[in-house]
Amino acid sequence: MREILGILDRYKYYGYGKKYIFHGQNDHNIRRSFIVNQMLGQDTAFNVLRCWDEMVQAGSIEPLYTTHQNAIVSNRFKIALNDQTFIPKIYVVKSLSRRLIALTFHSAAHRNFSTCIYLNDNRIHVPLPLAVLDEYKTGILMTSVLFMKKLPEQLIPYKQYAKDLNALPQNIQEQFLSEVGHSLGRLHNLGVYTEDTDKNMMVGYMEGVFDFYYYDFDNYYPWRIPNYRRSNHAVCRFLSQRIYPFIHNQSKIFIKAYVQERKKPTWEERLVKSWEERLVRYF
Repeated sequence: MREILGILDRYKYYGYGKKYIFHGQNDHNIRRSFIVNQMLGQDTAFNVLRCWDEMVQAGSIEPLYTTHQNAIVSNRFKIALNDQTFIPKIYVVKSLSRRLIALTFHSAAHRNFSTCIYLNDNRIHVPLPLAVLDEYKTGILMTSVLFMKKLPEQLIPYKQYAKDLNALPQNIQEQFLSEVGHSLGRLHNLGVYTEDTDKNMMVGYMEGVFDFYYYDFDNYYPWRIPNYRRSNHAVCRFLSQRIYPFIHNQSKIFIKAYVQERKKPTWEERLVKSWEERLVRYF
């Protein structure tokens, strides 16, 4: 029930932001939509748009639009304004299926934009989205650019931190596993599930406190409820022996914290057993 309530709450954010429409000066078939997160300031958003348009006009950005990837984040084209830095994520909408999703539901850029705002409002660390710039041709979405506030420099990818965990003191290892289990549980309690969360997570540690930052929600869909099957998939990814050198007791600490946060005590034994079965298959 909690997950369903989270999804209903999540839907409120799909219309978030103030929208501005611009038509092409030389081609009336081209239309641009600019959706602004006013929490970060309308003036800031339009200053970032001005800087972006200058780079586009200079021809700097064009190679990114010819990439074979569906989306690309480019630190090379970061935009610094006063004491804030914004990173563009460019989406090239090539396939018919992605264009249909954009028409009938929401594009990947908009899912990322609204999900990050929703999570930030619920005190989950994410890159704060500033705005989304969409370009349409004859009514069909061709490209999107999501402008996001840059994360702190000192963060370390979860995959890197977890691989090196056994080099740290025992108490720090246990603290990390417990806190990351609780953090993932809070994310899932909000109804947000992706299949590769461990790849899109950063770790900060300062003065004895861990902070976890999540990013990249392009593949999040609100109907993917974090039920037991999906939760099991996520937990086993976080504890994968192909990637992370966790031992049995360490994995139990993670799972115990996760089910406590989810308030699903009956899942604990099942999740431990599932992880053990995967461990046997791996070795």
